[in-house]
Amino acid sequence: AISAGVDTSRIEEVISVLLSECKKLSTDLVDSAELKKAQDYMAGSYLLGLETSDARAEYAAIRQIIKGKIESPDQEIAKIRAVTAEQVRDVAREIFVDEKLNLAIIGPYKPEDSARFEKILTFGQKK
Repeated sequence: AISAGVDTSRIEEVISVLLSECKKLSTDLVDSAELKKAQDYMAGSYLLGLETSDARAEYAAIRQIIKGKIESPDQEIAKIRAVTAEQVRDVAREIFVDEKLNLAIIGPYKPEDSARFEKILTFGQKK
């Protein structure tokens, strides 16, 4: 999911740039420094989400129900850090396809504006 607050006069430009960046993830390998930055962000967000005893209990309960086991935060962070640029590209190739695109816009738009956005809502793939 991508969310952005943008100047409504530039909405088409923003959508096109965002789609272009997503497309790049499916063709190019993400830079190692950028990958590390993303991993650090995810690990930090994960740990912040476990700061309260309520959050830790909920995490443990959900993991036990879904996976049948509870992995430690260190194990989860190790998985995040183990992700490679090739894996990012491979997943991007699976999810960044026209058939999976969805767009929700909050702003001064009417239902009849949808055609305006549908024509630019593509990764440039042949249909």
